[in-house]
Amino acid sequence: MVEKREPLKTHKCCICKETIDIQTNSKGEIAWTAGHNALPIKNGRCCTLCNDSVVIPQRIANIYARKEGE
Repeated sequence: MVEKREPLKTHKCCICKETIDIQTNSKGEIAWTAGHNALPIKNGRCCTLCNDSVVIPQRIANIYARKEGE
């Protein structure tokens, strides 16, 4: 008997509007499809590229700005 699977739901990045990449585990199995938290850039989910190149640098900049203001 063949197991019937639901179609994989894709999500769009709230920053670049591209399809969010699928995260897999070490066995190549799908582990996560909903992307990354896009805050503080936008309220929503983002792809790995936007997370790495936009969101995380902004979070780091915010930490440094807070420390300078203390």
